[in-house]
Amino acid sequence: MSSVHFPLDTASDGWYNRDKPENEVTRMDNICRFPKTGNLSDRLSILNFVFERTADFPPKYLTPANYAMNVVVSGSGILHTPCGDYPVSENNVFLTFSAKPYFIENTGNLGYIYVSFIGPRAEGLTKRAGFTADSPVLACTEKLTGRWKEDFGAADDSCIDLVAESLLLYTISLFCRDATERHDGGFENGILKIKQFVDLNYASPDLDLTSVSARFGYSPKYLSAAFVRLVRENFSDYLRDLRLSHARKLLDGGMYNVREVSSACGFSDALYFSKVFRKNFGVSPREYMKRKPE
Repeated sequence: MSSVHFPLDTASDGWYNRDKPENEVTRMDNICRFPKTGNLSDRLSILNFVFERTADFPPKYLTPANYAMNVVVSGSGILHTPCGDYPVSENNVFLTFSAKPYFIENTGNLGYIYVSFIGPRAEGLTKRAGFTADSPVLACTEKLTGRWKEDFGAADDSCIDLVAESLLLYTISLFCRDATERHDGGFENGILKIKQFVDLNYASPDLDLTSVSARFGYSPKYLSAAFVRLVRENFSDYLRDLRLSHARKLLDGGMYNVREVSSACGFSDALYFSKVFRKNFGVSPREYMKRKPE
């Protein structure tokens, strides 16, 4: 279950747990910390600092009034939005937007820490960091994930608001730098790194657009468009052609067992491999072998 969210007020002591029944705001081991709010006319206001340790929610869209920066510290899940469904896993950061509906699906022991915030600066900061409604998930380093866990554990009543705000701004600053690098050429380098990863791992039958997107912290829709832009071929076609090219090399090299060739090139189904091979080269793998000159 989700942590309960309550309005902030100056009477709150900022740190709640099961030892304080009158201020009970935990469910299923989740911990929610509420910093004392400042003037809501401030350019950025932190609302709460939450560790969702058992992120199990009903499959129902919520439309928040605030933004939230979420860092996945364990497990995996799916962020569902009207723009698409985005896999998230450890060392991913995902943003939920003000007035944009979403819900989180826990697909495997999902746990994450988030800071929710509002204010005139919120939209501009998230845009500078590179978060958009159709690209709400970015990859981060283990070091950053570790810092979120460490800072959450170390914060107390005297500094929760400062810790949460500094952590939020620090994280945004890292992504702002990354966004600048993407704009100045780092974008192409990032896609080329993904292409290199595919070139090295094409033999894995689990390799596909969804798994690669999750690994590198992009949405499948965004990565697909970026791949076409740089490689001039969509991701699925590139991977298929790469696998078929290597399959033909194996056949030319003397490997005649179709099932073994199929498996060695990332096809989990030999019949499907034969069908795709015929469609691409005009003959089946067995016919191709027979046509080879001695």
